Amino acid sequence: REAASTPYHFHAVRALPGFRDQASARDILDQLATDPGFIAVMRKHKWAVGALTEMYPDGKVGVDPVCVLGVNINKGQEISLRLRTDDLRGFRKAGVVRQTLCHELAHMVHSEHDANFYALMRQIEREVVALDWRQGTGRRLGGEAYFTAAALPRAQESSPSSVSIGGPRKLGGEPPEAAPASQGARGSLDKLLEGASLGQPPAASDGCC
Repeated sequence: REAASTPYHFHAVRALPGFRDQASARDILDQLATDPGFIAVMRKHKWAVGALTEMYPDGKVGVDPVCVLGVNINKGQEISLRLRTDDLRGFRKAGVVRQTLCHELAHMVHSEHDANFYALMRQIEREVVALDWRQGTGRRLGGEAYFTAAALPRAQESSPSSVSIGGPRKLGGEPPEAAPASQGARGSLDKLLEGASLGQPPAASDGCC
């Protein structure tokens, strides 16, 4: 694989056990881990991630006070993504999952959700598209039909006002953040972030969620 020639990639992928469609979840993680855009971004920034894993979808996104779409543990030891819908009947749309991964990669550098963090996250979002050699085929970061796993026709996506993203953490956590579901919704979501009431789970050590 292309990623094998550099240390800057996802070194393992791991889907949740016990689901009949575990293979589909593994396929989604494989597609992300081998995505040319993400590989190019990780090479450029010299980021290596020990494992890209599936997060169990506890709670309801946008409803429960502590409910996130992703987490970065120890700045790259593991990045875990919430692939499944809240009802466990399908997978979230590719655009939401990909934007969540951009968010978590920004936590490789910045722990706090401050201006520097968001500037890097937006940069990553642009680079994932610009550095993808396939981007000439019309692919885009927020595209809704990017994954090809057989289970994805059931994919759903939370409304822009209820999408929540996590961040980095070191065996603890930080508050969920809203994630843009599309370019057009970005402005309203940024405003949502400014006024959001964010929960804070207890942290065993510093980091993000």
